[in-house]
Amino acid sequence: MMKNFKNTNLSISFGFLRKNQLSLLTLLCLFNLLGVVSQAKTIEVTSEQAAELQEIIDNAVSGDVLYFTDSIYDLGDEEVIIQKSLIFKGLDPEKFDPNYQGSNGLGTTLMNARTFRVETDNVEFHNLKIVETVSEEPRFFLLIDARTVNYKDNFRTPETNDGSTLEGLVLRNVEINGGFYSCFAGNGVEGLFEHVSFLNFGRIGYITDRRGRIATMPKVVFDYCRFEPDVSNLGFDDRGISFDAGNTEFPVVWGGNNSIVKNSFFLNTGIAMSRCHSIDIADNTFQDERGFVDLIHIEEWSYNIKVKDNTFDCRFDTDDPNLGTRIMQFDRELATVNHIYITDNKIIGDFNFFISAYGPNNVYITGNDFTASKGTNFVIDFDFYESRTQEPIEEQSEFVSFNVDILDNPGIENVNSEEKPDIRMHVPMKGGDIRINNVPEDQQELQKFDFPTALLAEGVYEIVNLRSGKKLVSNASNEGLTAKFDSEITDKSSQWQISFDPPYHYNIRSAHNGRKLEAHKGYTEAEIFEKTVQDERPFLTATEDYNPRWALSGTGEENQFEIFTGGNEKQSALVDDVNDGVKLIFGKKFNPNFTRSPIKFDDDAKWDFVYQAKLRKIQEEPEEVVFVLGANPVKDILNIRYENTSESVVDIIFYDMGGRVVKEGKLFSHAKTAYDISDFRKGIYLVKTSNGHSEKFVVD
Repeated sequence: MMKNFKNTNLSISFGFLRKNQLSLLTLLCLFNLLGVVSQAKTIEVTSEQAAELQEIIDNAVSGDVLYFTDSIYDLGDEEVIIQKSLIFKGLDPEKFDPNYQGSNGLGTTLMNARTFRVETDNVEFHNLKIVETVSEEPRFFLLIDARTVNYKDNFRTPETNDGSTLEGLVLRNVEINGGFYSCFAGNGVEGLFEHVSFLNFGRIGYITDRRGRIATMPKVVFDYCRFEPDVSNLGFDDRGISFDAGNTEFPVVWGGNNSIVKNSFFLNTGIAMSRCHSIDIADNTFQDERGFVDLIHIEEWSYNIKVKDNTFDCRFDTDDPNLGTRIMQFDRELATVNHIYITDNKIIGDFNFFISAYGPNNVYITGNDFTASKGTNFVIDFDFYESRTQEPIEEQSEFVSFNVDILDNPGIENVNSEEKPDIRMHVPMKGGDIRINNVPEDQQELQKFDFPTALLAEGVYEIVNLRSGKKLVSNASNEGLTAKFDSEITDKSSQWQISFDPPYHYNIRSAHNGRKLEAHKGYTEAEIFEKTVQDERPFLTATEDYNPRWALSGTGEENQFEIFTGGNEKQSALVDDVNDGVKLIFGKKFNPNFTRSPIKFDDDAKWDFVYQAKLRKIQEEPEEVVFVLGANPVKDILNIRYENTSESVVDIIFYDMGGRVVKEGKLFSHAKTAYDISDFRKGIYLVKTSNGHSEKFVVD
């Protein structure tokens, strides 16, 4: 919880006195023993003292207010380190407008700022304009560095990152002007950004980049903020806000803790979420004049993202039908997103696409107003696999979308100005719960596919390197990998259980010791571009809390594959290096025009999967199958949670009490699937799966 230290200390003192009936003398003696006699105070800082700011901070005590009494301060390009809970406050604003999106009325400017390094909880900034040092050379630096010390020390080694975060960071009526990242929050901060302007940032305004093995970020709130990047070198991933959990191979989708971005303004930039869930984006204005950046970007298994009551003002003027404002992009690789709610937004002007994605499911697009807009491409395209040309997938692996509502969106039928369908997606052969209205059928390109099936049948395999002929085995400690010739193997350490994790990935588990194959991280774009040392090594984990993902890419030979880490777009491949053993190498390279393309591998990165036996459970106890209905009675949406590794996709049928089938669909393991039952009459219903699970529910 965010605290005002001065008030908190007083309330604790008097509460303690009342409770324990201590005399004032006794209380003062106790405070002396605890070393907290010093009272929080206001320290006035003049412009002449700017060079002494670090010393003033070091001499202050937690709870002190540093009050900047003048208009202009020159910080001399010096880093400021904050290791105490302090409040930094400028002059009270003149004519402050509470309805303005961003800071306003500021009277105090901190010039030539390098970095405010926040290393403790409960630090606040009020009524300040913080401006970066002007430099002719580009520099990577942060104006507000809210990463913990452990995070910075272990940035490239996530296995030793303790997941620590900061609490109580408050910025209220503050302008942060410049910086490659205006604010870098590491594993996240619990904080409030209210009337904050993020201006002229080089890459990202506010960024989190999960490096610890943590399932949930602290809640952060952005309210009445403004985001305007430096447009002199604007790129496709220059985000106003980036919630990123996708730069390691930790597969758990990062909980957003209902973080919210609301009432804010974005100019030529947007919001990105990678491997995150439970984040709300509401009542914002996105104004685009450049067509470079997706205004909303949601990727890598993200779910439960709500985009509601926003205005997308598309002002990029172009005659090229392939350009224009990119309003929303969901994952277009092989890490599909689900449970995305796009409701009651307003779209103005000409845009390229409203949503572009590959195979998302449980997507609800309702009540969006298109009456003042025109599109030059597909309005909603759920069939855009970004690497289809360079990394084609087999037809049996094509993704399908299911549980999709595109309902009651006024003006959507008149949006498309080109001879292209308004809507394009892959749908299941049967069922799928695709509900569309207001769009003529000749403007719907719905191709039917079977649900994706595995390229490699589930079972127990030996994995043999094509170059060396060695088999992949768990090492002597049962915690790592090595490769051995058959003559060197005296146990079952070369046997691996392969199970399908639909729609595309696989889990690999040692049949010898029950441990799962995992990697701490794959290689990032930056590491590939910088040609860093390729020394990431997979390991074996004993966890039962999650299933690490791996991707298999066929070589054209039967049961022969390249093996990639599951995240980060096949950028890391498993190899048996002749000099360095089993490790990960770059899966992609940068071209002269700065695009990426797949690497053509030698035989040391190709593996034969030699079938040994049917897949069986290592545990003697049978797996507990989870089949749980959400709120009951239910009105419009029924949520079902299903977990069953051995049968990851099952058919589901809904019956009324007369035994009549009223709905059919698919149910996927390790997911919460939502079913629209708004057209069900009131009464009792039975839902039943093809593997024998059933529950009754009441429609109220």
